[in-house]
Amino acid sequence: MLVKKAANRSHVINAVYLAVAVMAGFALIGSIIYMNTRASTPFIALESENGTLTSPATKVSDTTASAGSAIKFGQTSTSPPNSPSPTCTTTMASGGNINTFINSLSAGAVGCIPGGVYTGSNVEMTRSGSSASRIVVQSVPGQTAKFKMRLSVTSAFVTFRSLNFDTDHQLGTSNVWVKGTANNITFEDNEFADSGLSGTVAHDGQCLYSDAPSYNIHIVRNYFHDCGSMDHFHHSVYVSGSNFIIANNLFVRTKAFAIHLYPSLKNSLITQNTIDGSGRSGVIIAENSNGNRVVNNISTNNAHFGYEGYAVVGTNYVHDNICFGNSLGCVESGNGFSGSNNLNVDPLYVNRSGGDYRVNTGSPAINSANLSYIVSPDKNGVARPQGGAFDKGAYER
Repeated sequence: MLVKKAANRSHVINAVYLAVAVMAGFALIGSIIYMNTRASTPFIALESENGTLTSPATKVSDTTASAGSAIKFGQTSTSPPNSPSPTCTTTMASGGNINTFINSLSAGAVGCIPGGVYTGSNVEMTRSGSSASRIVVQSVPGQTAKFKMRLSVTSAFVTFRSLNFDTDHQLGTSNVWVKGTANNITFEDNEFADSGLSGTVAHDGQCLYSDAPSYNIHIVRNYFHDCGSMDHFHHSVYVSGSNFIIANNLFVRTKAFAIHLYPSLKNSLITQNTIDGSGRSGVIIAENSNGNRVVNNISTNNAHFGYEGYAVVGTNYVHDNICFGNSLGCVESGNGFSGSNNLNVDPLYVNRSGGDYRVNTGSPAINSANLSYIVSPDKNGVARPQGGAFDKGAYER
């Protein structure tokens, strides 16, 4: 009997050890899965135009991820490229000509412009990089090159970074013009403004404008303020083309619309932007724009709607956004887009009057983003997510 009891006790102890080992194994597997999920690609793929996913998520190889693989949501589509290194490979000489300098750059070059205010004739970028080796035009790290002339872009595979486009433009110009078939152009971490002009001065143009043939244009992590005009009805971003990504930008005090999709923007993603204080609506979708998705944004205190449609022929999707304090309401429905899950609720900015558009603890933006449309990092370069899930708006808490 004693032997039998000892044997039974041994079986119990072995069972306990086995259970602990199994639990530890599951915990390890869970940790690996969590690591793989958190070691995500910088940009998650877009959902297709028809709004369906072939699968909720797939595991993909990613040499830049910490575990060598990542989870990708949705179908494969155009995504913003990984940012090239900010290390300068060549620097413009003091007093040099910007137009000459940027058009001397070859694929793979990181061309740096010293800080200062640059005036004179308009600049046009005609040199192209390649899909494997982009050209980068940026300020010298720690400095800011301020363009007081218009930049036109007619090339491909170029990134413009850490520059200031504040042209105080007069009638008939825009700060940046993406012309013709320009493609695979990225604007990141720049400042766009018309800060030298009052709303009553006769001026025209946008802070950033694109022609309809342009495609794969990525506008991420920029600060737009005091752009456009009411007298000639222009805006911060006024875009036509296809396969744009407009994400993680801050738009403040636009004279008319902050983001205007007109007359024909197609198959583009507008996600995780924060928009405040526009003279018209935060986002407007107009005319032949089709297959666009406006999701995970915050649009507040605009003179018209948070999100508006005008004479739209195509089908667009406006969902999972936050709006608050817009004079005519959150969403103008029935105008060429399908709206759902848009919350009219205070996002709880940290200090709106002081220009701090991060959100406070308890904000409805926290952990509430639709995870199929995430662009990381956020406006300040903070990786998403920081908590249990992803946040709406330009800033991750």
